[in-house]
Amino acid sequence: MEVKNKKILIIGCGKLGQKVGLFAKDMPLDLIGLKRKKITSPNINILEQDIFEESFFDQVKKISPHFIIYCLSADSPSEKSYQKNYVEGLKQVIKSINGIKNFQHLFFISSTSVYGENSEQFIDEFSETDPENYRGIILLEAEKLMKSVNFNYTILRLSGIYGTGRNYMINLSQDPANWPEFDRWTNRINEEDAASFILFLIKQCLR
Repeated sequence: MEVKNKKILIIGCGKLGQKVGLFAKDMPLDLIGLKRKKITSPNINILEQDIFEESFFDQVKKISPHFIIYCLSADSPSEKSYQKNYVEGLKQVIKSINGIKNFQHLFFISSTSVYGENSEQFIDEFSETDPENYRGIILLEAEKLMKSVNFNYTILRLSGIYGTGRNYMINLSQDPANWPEFDRWTNRINEEDAASFILFLIKQCLR
């Protein structure tokens, strides 16, 4: 009997999603990505698709993924863009999943900004959420959408992804005059570590 690979649909498929594809090359997985503009990437069949178009639902139904990684990013650092991509976009994805019989798990990439902590207090996944800016407030709104779904999901609150081409902190460190007066500590996660951890979680689902 032929054993078919599980399908992973990566929505957004930017640097993090492509890194997942790179690290998953030896796993029994078929990777499909969706982006507004088509690009080529090793190990991922990336399709050009806007998730806010009606054709998105037919596309997801055709792919019929077992897993979805939702790692879409905002078009700009504006409240409107965050609301559209993280809340309205996630609603589109949840709606599309409801028509897939073999679906297993959704991974939603959120952020530690939902905690809103600016003191020296230690934070873990059990800490209370109390975001202080629109980014954290909107991401927390997106997370709350999950409470009504009828499928398995995982929310990953990643803390400041860095890696190749992500030079914000490097550029900031070059001029101490630009450093903030308070709260100079920052939590960061390398994109390779984030991708590896996502695949670790998927492996648990494959057992």
